[in-house]
Amino acid sequence: MSDQDLRHLKQNNVKTDAVVEDTSAFSLQVFKQNLQNTRNILDKRTVNVEKRKRPINTLTLPQNLASFAVVLIGLCLLFLDKGTYHWVKDLPPQLGPLFRMLSNMGESWWMLIPSFVLIIVLLSCNVKKHDRRRKTQQLAFVIYSSYIFSTVAISGILVVILKWNIGRARPKLFEDVGAFYFDLFAWSGKYTSFPSGHATSAAAFSTALAFLFPRQKFPIIIFGLWVAFGRVFVGAHYPSDVIAGFALGSIVCILITRWFANRKIGFSYSRPKSIQRTLSFSGK
Repeated sequence: MSDQDLRHLKQNNVKTDAVVEDTSAFSLQVFKQNLQNTRNILDKRTVNVEKRKRPINTLTLPQNLASFAVVLIGLCLLFLDKGTYHWVKDLPPQLGPLFRMLSNMGESWWMLIPSFVLIIVLLSCNVKKHDRRRKTQQLAFVIYSSYIFSTVAISGILVVILKWNIGRARPKLFEDVGAFYFDLFAWSGKYTSFPSGHATSAAAFSTALAFLFPRQKFPIIIFGLWVAFGRVFVGAHYPSDVIAGFALGSIVCILITRWFANRKIGFSYSRPKSIQRTLSFSGK
């Protein structure tokens, strides 16, 4: 690459360290270079991050959400869980396919695999061949795919650790042990009811989408709740399991969103207590 080309890139506000010599559209060298550039950017954004931290809305503080969830979980344990088992058994069988479809949408694989593949493909692209708008668009998809992947993956790891060690009996064991049986460290699939993993993934994914598309946040969250509570309707969880899982996924997503906003990676604080997306998927 000539000195004239480098000067031209600088004049157009293009990061010269993101350009690699490989002229092919996809290559391992391009991927390694882009990955290293990403690491360098993260290292730079971590410096002085304390100065960028700002308060967020009191209602969405993780500790407040956790406290609210604990209250709801307690109420469900006292008044809903036991009765829900009998109520679900009396539901019309015609509703079964609908609830199973909703329940299956809480599986994390369809959230993780596409976002991971998209990250790998985009990092393997040689951005030198693209104009500025296309580069911005590619950057947006890389950042927000990473955001969704990390949110769903981290919350999923946490819920697996919790549910396999807390050891609450699933509703299918209700006739034998009731709704409030816990066998700590049982490490058996029959005792992995609390919290709900599907609800956690649904919450993490829907909350992330709500941050990415704030104008549609209410229908997104409502649909996420339907997906989460689909686990109750298919007899896989109690309501308290779902609430715990949904709270966990939402809290993890909020914490990760703040991590991105504090470093001004894809998000920023538009107002003292509001986080907004900063990159457009259209590249504008």
